[in-house]
Amino acid sequence: MKRSLYTLLYAALLGLVCAGLLTAARELTAERQKANRQAERVRHILDVLGIERKPQASSEELLAAYEKNVRERWRGDLLLYECAGPGGNVQAVAVHFEGPGLWGPIKGFLALEPDMRTVRRVTFYEQEETPGLGGEISTKAFRKRFEKRRIVSPAGEPGIKVDAISGATMTSNRVERMLNHTIRKVLEAEAEDER
Repeated sequence: MKRSLYTLLYAALLGLVCAGLLTAARELTAERQKANRQAERVRHILDVLGIERKPQASSEELLAAYEKNVRERWRGDLLLYECAGPGGNVQAVAVHFEGPGLWGPIKGFLALEPDMRTVRRVTFYEQEETPGLGGEISTKAFRKRFEKRRIVSPAGEPGIKVDAISGATMTSNRVERMLNHTIRKVLEAEAEDER
């Protein structure tokens, strides 16, 4: 009986010590984690807008490049990230999108040419899809399929059709749905500005 009590007390004490250490580690690294998440988001915005940067840029260098080259502008309830070239002319516009994937959230950015009708690039910065199947949405080959695609059909219908990935039709359908939702929001905001 004494041996069982000793084992239980030892396990409880060890559990409390480990929980305390994990909590302390989380608290001590919280600011750094937040900075790293922000830097990762900024890296994807720079990439989707086509802004040059050093491949191994530090968080500070990424933020400096962002502040120098990107301006944020609200269009209704839609936050746009604009890349301005010489003379202040807009070179590309990015918008954030997110939605449910098969196994977790999918988040990314859609960049449009200045005409606001042609896709420049797409990037995914968070996804939990199955590697080798739905996880292929993060590959360069999949993302390249979107480049130069028109977001409005010749008949005037908004949206794009996403070519399915073999074995990952559900992920492809969800990506298509979230991109088309974002495209409709962009077109609605643009129409609102024209009024």
